[in-house]
Amino acid sequence: MNKPFLVVGGGLTGLFTSLLLSRYGYEVTLLEKAPRLAPVVRGFSSGGCRFDTGLHYSGGLDETGVISRMFRYLGIGDDLRVESLDPVGFDRIREVDSGEEFAFPIGFTALGNALKQRFPQESGGIDEYLRLVEGICNEIPYVRPGNSIAGGELFSRFSCRSLGGELQRLFRDDRLRRLLAIHGLLYGGTPDQVSFAYHASNVGFFYRSAHRLLDGGEALVMLLERELSRSGVDVRLGRDVSRVSVSPGGDFAGVTCTDGTTLEGRGCVVTIHPHQFLDMVPESALRRGYRRRLVSLPETDSAMMLFGTFGAGTSPLTRSNIFLCRENPSGDPAARFPLDSVYLSGAAGGEKQGRQGFMALSPLAVRNGSFGAELLAMADDTRYQETKQVLMKEMIDYIQHSVPEFGTGLDSLATATPRTFRRYANSPYGSLYGAMHHMKHAGPGLKTRVRNLYLAGQGVTSPGLFGTAVSALLCCGEIVGHDRVSSEVDAWQ
Repeated sequence: MNKPFLVVGGGLTGLFTSLLLSRYGYEVTLLEKAPRLAPVVRGFSSGGCRFDTGLHYSGGLDETGVISRMFRYLGIGDDLRVESLDPVGFDRIREVDSGEEFAFPIGFTALGNALKQRFPQESGGIDEYLRLVEGICNEIPYVRPGNSIAGGELFSRFSCRSLGGELQRLFRDDRLRRLLAIHGLLYGGTPDQVSFAYHASNVGFFYRSAHRLLDGGEALVMLLERELSRSGVDVRLGRDVSRVSVSPGGDFAGVTCTDGTTLEGRGCVVTIHPHQFLDMVPESALRRGYRRRLVSLPETDSAMMLFGTFGAGTSPLTRSNIFLCRENPSGDPAARFPLDSVYLSGAAGGEKQGRQGFMALSPLAVRNGSFGAELLAMADDTRYQETKQVLMKEMIDYIQHSVPEFGTGLDSLATATPRTFRRYANSPYGSLYGAMHHMKHAGPGLKTRVRNLYLAGQGVTSPGLFGTAVSALLCCGEIVGHDRVSSEVDAWQ
């Protein structure tokens, strides 16, 4: 009997990887410690509304986008209802202090025109910024046929330059620099932390085409579950892998779960946090430099999330998102809950029972000494619940003041804190996106020293639907050959 290929972690990367490997003829066993697959992406229902917790909108879902091609290859493309966001303003950035708003239109040309209309004195820098962003996006593996797996010349050159430094070089206007950096909220990095290439490879696909799933993340997970079943993938829930076994010759041998269950395998893809991965693998099996590199990875911030409803009518979140920001942010890392930026998105499914749902997210640091770290460590549950209620009220008051279109009937149905992310999202430090892609810290690669043991997921590529899809494609390319993966996915243009 052939040994299966094991996939550890049932988030999106794990689901995509399992399905792709099964398409290439592998027997696959998928291990997930939660009682359901992809719990973060599924979301939840409350007050008659369906709320997405981990998937709100994405690039790469246009007709020829890499995610759309992969979905068609996996057999779910025709069944997934996708909607383009507002081409005139998929993201609306509102400066609360001044009341000014800028709408990001879809398309590089349209965005360039809109930016130059608002900032005519920055016309030359805007052209260069968008040229670089689009050029870097075009070099991402699998985005276009024949792309190098290592990335291209632009990506390599701007991986060594910070976003903040490039924005300073290109623009004089602080407002424009803040505007173009606001999307760091979606990948968990500030302009001084991330490279220009990493920023471009995230935001560029939103600039090109911004879409959302009409039926939310749960519909995607259910379709993936259907295909896993059809493909014969052995899905085992409630299996918490604690140890990876390595043969004397340095090959992957199998895994052991916390309940004592052992499974042998011909190979393994681990799709969890890099720090948790290190805890699984024998210390002697990995190079010291690799371990040090992973241990030193900084963590992204956490957040406060609020899920609520407002009275039915014309919604400011119909096919658009709103980002609230301050002209003069606090800049104080020790601030309790500064609300310097807030991201607002509409709930899937539109109006229900005379109410419309929304989600609000505001970053909250969890580094040592921060209020987020204090919240994470609170042992007194009564104090924690009281603190959460106070934060929720602060957030509601701020949103009602900043988005008067909601009216006064704003209701809160649920909240999430760093403790929530640690408990439900398997995020060991309660962060939003796990390990940060900090330009001064080399991230993990897909391949490890252990033959046939791979590390994949957002910690290797980037967060979101796009990052998880590309990570799965890259990982499977390492296993079966990138030319094969690329040619088969590209056939679904």
